[in-house]
Amino acid sequence: MGGVQKNGVGNTQKDKPVSQIKTDIYYVVIMIDASHPENAIYKIETVNAMGGREDVLVHNVPKIPGHALYYVVKNKIIESVLSFGPTSAVSAIRGQGTPDCSMKNMCYAFKFDLNKAKGEKLVTVTEEWRQKIISGKEKYAAIFNDTCAETVLQILKPFIPSLPEGRGNVGGGGIIIISGVITPYWLFDDFKKAGAPYKVYPIDKSRYTTEDPKKLIREFVPAMNDLDNIKW
Repeated sequence: MGGVQKNGVGNTQKDKPVSQIKTDIYYVVIMIDASHPENAIYKIETVNAMGGREDVLVHNVPKIPGHALYYVVKNKIIESVLSFGPTSAVSAIRGQGTPDCSMKNMCYAFKFDLNKAKGEKLVTVTEEWRQKIISGKEKYAAIFNDTCAETVLQILKPFIPSLPEGRGNVGGGGIIIISGVITPYWLFDDFKKAGAPYKVYPIDKSRYTTEDPKKLIREFVPAMNDLDNIKW
């Protein structure tokens, strides 16, 4: 009995002419900049409901926010990208965003396979979000946690329900400002706790500064219609 093999080639019955069936292969990649936890995460002592003392971790978002983006791939070609970020330091509070915010540091990349129907739908949804951001209908708003990592999860969870929550404490100046906030660092922390495999990108050491081996000399964002450069 014929069928489609893993390489996308179909075959007919034995001793019969072989036919080839080209299948579209879709997947989505989430890239997270959580490269400097030694500076982004601090520990404080708190008192729990029972009166006991315990240490909790806090992400210092004002100092090192990190970043998260995703892109959709069809047959190794990037079909659509969403890298939600503010257009300026002022707009980070609440203001105009961009769907092409650049990555400044080493990234951790996670790959999730999609079927054709989900892949095509996600490309459409991503393009709709890009237009909402460009038009200003969707604002970047750190004050409301309408940010890069939160938006990645909001869009992708209907397609990949198993994605983690990515929530934790955020603050600054050695205190907790608010709990249960989605940030790139907490998203990466959840992925690590779940044992999710990932790739480091880029691996070429010449692309990093000598002062900081995790900081890119040239910032980047994946471009649509480019090959996916990560070797899966």
